[in-house]
Amino acid sequence: MPTLRLPLATLVLAVMSNPCTCANILMITMGGTKSHKIPFWELARGLIPRGHNITFLNAFPADFLIPGLEEVTPAGLVFYVKNFTNWDLVGARMRGEDPVHPLDMLRYAHESCEALLSDTETKSFLRQHHRGTFDLLILDGAFPECALGFAHHFDAPFMYINTVGFYTGSLSNAGNPSPYSFIPFLSTDLTDSMNTLQRIRNTVWYLAAEALHSVTVSI
Repeated sequence: MPTLRLPLATLVLAVMSNPCTCANILMITMGGTKSHKIPFWELARGLIPRGHNITFLNAFPADFLIPGLEEVTPAGLVFYVKNFTNWDLVGARMRGEDPVHPLDMLRYAHESCEALLSDTETKSFLRQHHRGTFDLLILDGAFPECALGFAHHFDAPFMYINTVGFYTGSLSNAGNPSPYSFIPFLSTDLTDSMNTLQRIRNTVWYLAAEALHSVTVSI
């Protein structure tokens, strides 16, 4: 009988304790195309069965229901993105053209953030969810600056996932090197094999983007 006491006590403790380490997670993408949602959908499909509560803020109303996933799509952001991003990205690449004009890309960063933060649904969401509501924020690495405000508001840790080919802006800000000599600026038609003139052009776009970025995030 004494030999059964230890296994029995272990079983009682296991039943009484809560082994779940479930978390409330907020995922945000400011991406201007629906493809940015796909990695987040797959991530949610893996996290929800493990007991995590997932909220997903984005610019594209849900096409289908994922049980356990709450999608938040502020109308102001939805309307802005729908009217701005009429892009043929693949066609432009095939023609050897810039898929998005760099100035349009920089304009999108500021205006989409303004559309999100000024939306009444966003304001209501921020009022309803106070500090400590979310345990983790998962942000799109393509233009995460606007979403970082949510991490500050909720006083929660955050992480990036990269939803596009190789966006180096947020990665370089986090300390990862992105040499201009072979890493092309996001919205140009350049590749990693550049001649001298192309490298100069690439450097000019990077420096201009960094200068405008510093202004944008200070507004």
